[in-house]
This record gives sequence, C-alpha cells and structure tokens, in this order.
Amino acid sequence: MFIDHGHRVPPGFGLECPSCSGIQISARFPAREQRRPIPRFLEQSRGAMLGGYPGTTGGGCPHGEGPARPPSVTSMETRPQPQPGARVENRYRHAGLFFLLATAIPWALWLPAAWFSRQPDSGLLVGVLGIAGLLAPVGVVAWLTRGDRDLARDMLRRLDVRGVRPVWLLVACGLMPAAVVVATLISLPLGYSADQLLLRGAFTFTAGLIPGWVVIVLAPVAEELAWHSYGTDSLRRRFTVFTTSMVFGVIWAVWHLPLALIEGSSQNQTAEQGVLHALNFPLSVFPFVLLMNWIYYRSDRNITVTILFHLSANLVTQVLATHPDTEVIATGVLLVTTTVVVIAERRLFFEPAIAPRPTSDGDPAGQGVAIAA
Repeated sequence: MFIDHGHRVPPGFGLECPSCSGIQISARFPAREQRRPIPRFLEQSRGAMLGGYPGTTGGGCPHGEGPARPPSVTSMETRPQPQPGARVENRYRHAGLFFLLATAIPWALWLPAAWFSRQPDSGLLVGVLGIAGLLAPVGVVAWLTRGDRDLARDMLRRLDVRGVRPVWLLVACGLMPAAVVVATLISLPLGYSADQLLLRGAFTFTAGLIPGWVVIVLAPVAEELAWHSYGTDSLRRRFTVFTTSMVFGVIWAVWHLPLALIEGSSQNQTAEQGVLHALNFPLSVFPFVLLMNWIYYRSDRNITVTILFHLSANLVTQVLATHPDTEVIATGVLLVTTTVVVIAERRLFFEPAIAPRPTSDGDPAGQGVAIAA
C-alpha cells in the first residue's frame, strides 16, 4: 500500500513519520493471513524503514527527520527468542518462584497430615495428603513451563537414557549401595552385627494407609521430575554447580522438615532415634546432592539418571538391615567420597554461572523483538 507522500509500507507494520503532522501509518495482515510467515522482501522493507533509507540524512524517513518512531499503538511485542548458540538452560528462569511454591504447597499439605496422623481412623487422609505434597512440585513445573515447547522438548530429551554412557548408569545405581556396604564393614570392628548385610524382609515405615514400598519408589520419581527438570537448572543459571548444590541442599532439607512430624514416616522414625540421627539426615543431604549433580551433569543433564541414584539410596537402607548408627558412618563415607570428587572435578563444580549477560541496550542474550503475527 502507498500513502500520500510516497512511503512504501509493508502490510503488518506501523510507523509514525515526524513530517506527517503526527499521522500514524499502519497496516495489518487480515486475520486469515496472520498465521503465514513474513516474506523475505517484507523483512528487508521493514529493515529499511527501521534502520534507514539510502540517501537520507536521518534514516528511517525520506524527509530526513531521523529514524522512524514506533507507533504509540503497536503490533510489536518483546518475547524471548532463541539465539544461535544459546543454551536451553537459560530458559529456566524462575528459581525463586519455583522453590517458593514447591516448598510452600507441600508444607501446606503435610502440616495438616502431621496432625491427622495422630487422630484415629485417619490413615487414608494422611496418605492422600502425603502423596499430594510429594507430587506438588511436579505440578509447579508444569505450570511454570506451560506453553513452552522448547522446555518441554528439553525435559523429554533428558528422560531418555539411550544417550547416557553406561558407566554413569552404573555409578548412579551402585554408588549409594557401595557407600552403605563400606559403612557397614567399618561398623563391624566397632561391635555392630554382620546381620546388617542381610535383607531386612520388610519396609520399616508407612505413609498412612500407603505401603512403604510405594513411597520408596514414588518419591525419587516425583521429586527428581521437579528438582532436576526445573529446579537445579534454574539455580545453575545464577551459580556454579557447587553453589547450586549447596543452595538446593538447604532448600531440600527444609522441604523435608514437616515429614518428621507425620507419625510413622521414615523421617519421623529417624528423628525419634535421637539428636545425632535427626541431624544426620540434613547433613547427609549436602554430599548426596553434590554427588547427584556430578552424575547429572556428566550424563548431559539426564533426569532418569538422578531418579536411579535417588531410588538406589532409598532402597539400600530399607532392603538391608542397616543399623541407624551405620547410617551416620555412611554419611562420613559420602563426605570423603564427595571431597575427592569435587577436587578431581573442580572445573565442573566451579565453572561460572551460565546466565546470559545483559547487552548494551539492556536486552539479555536470548531475548529479542518479534513482530506479532
């Protein structure tokens, strides 16, 4: 289309010419055409209008009035645009909101469950509240990533173990059982029974009417689908892997606290064994998270690998008749193992954060201006 002073305006763009008494020039695609991609020659025309016409002193307008100003009412909107070489981890932006909701919602469910667990005939309600709190962080991830196909593809890709080297699958499944067995062998000269190496034969806890084995299997799946589909990557944008692990360790320890109040739960049984054992759990979280994130990043951020690691840790102390004091020794074994791993892999653990730096115009990498079509 043309206007009276000879501007050529591609459909779908709006401009305001300083020499036209503030007249706004705009044209839009008809509704039926808005789904079509913008042709190449129109993109070039847009570039000429916004960047400058040949032979003009100011660019943008043939009258030499300087660059054309965007209209007061515009069809342009700012939205994230993937840039060449941009890392998809940069798209996990809402760390604060994620961890706030992923902690507050389970607490809101588990604190009432703790009260009901001491009331008669409330086992079913306790189980429902417990499982709902366990699944809540996954719901938070679904809400934060709704409509984002790039993040959905990234998370689905990371569930596939076919690209993971077998050695990392072996480490994920065998590291925690090996640590418990070593701790058990250390405990034998201290007077503890070798029967710890025998199978226990039954799970030691329940969640209301929910059998312990359901919780043992479901917890690693539900938790890691949240912590390592969104949570860890959102922290990694801002921090090194080491700091990410430390921050997450604090959050994760706090996240578990209400479970210690639910009668019959694993955390409740641990807390009732004494102060040493109650403190052992939050202390053990830190080497556990560091080792899990080591495996996670060495397996190209694979979520399933972290599920296997978490599941193996849950199973080994329930399958074997491990003494509570031996679990404390196992934490010491993990601390030594973690120290060796962090020193050997210091480049991985202390590599700078991956969040994009703002550009000179304040637009962070991975952002851009797009035309609403």
